[in-house]
Amino acid sequence: MSSRQLYVFVEGDDDKRLFDQVVRKKLELAFRPIHIVKYAEMANRKVNGFLETAYESQSRVIFAADIDKSDNSEACSSRCRSSYSELHREDVVCVIREIEGWYLAGLDGQLLRICAPRVPASTDTVGKGQFESLVPKRYGGSVLAFKEAILECFSIRAARQRNSSFRAFADAWDITA
Repeated sequence: MSSRQLYVFVEGDDDKRLFDQVVRKKLELAFRPIHIVKYAEMANRKVNGFLETAYESQSRVIFAADIDKSDNSEACSSRCRSSYSELHREDVVCVIREIEGWYLAGLDGQLLRICAPRVPASTDTVGKGQFESLVPKRYGGSVLAFKEAILECFSIRAARQRNSSFRAFADAWDITA
């Protein structure tokens, strides 16, 4: 077991749930502890302070940001680095298009059969609205309940196939099924 720390910066609660329940399990053998920090509602100087602390302690950093506000991954990375001056370019993970695309990409098994054929083969263009339209009636319209159900059976193999940014992230961090 490594004593190297990992800081994972995520935008909000949905991102935190996915990284906490899927990514943490795959990386906790290599990193201890793993800190998941919700940054979207923090002041930029506070986020920069966290980043500075992480880098000074020689911790690894994952900084996840939705690409939805940018034209491409490079623009997404530049946007993040212009907001957070301490952020290193190689630590930015651009989520295509929004975190809901990653949730939907990991859908497998019985839940996939319930939602198919409405689930696209690629979730690279899925945003919140499209995700919400796919919530099965059995969840009473609860997006959160649907996301929690997906996390219970999340398939890294399926996510790698259906979302290009998840695949790139998983490749970079050696996350396999």
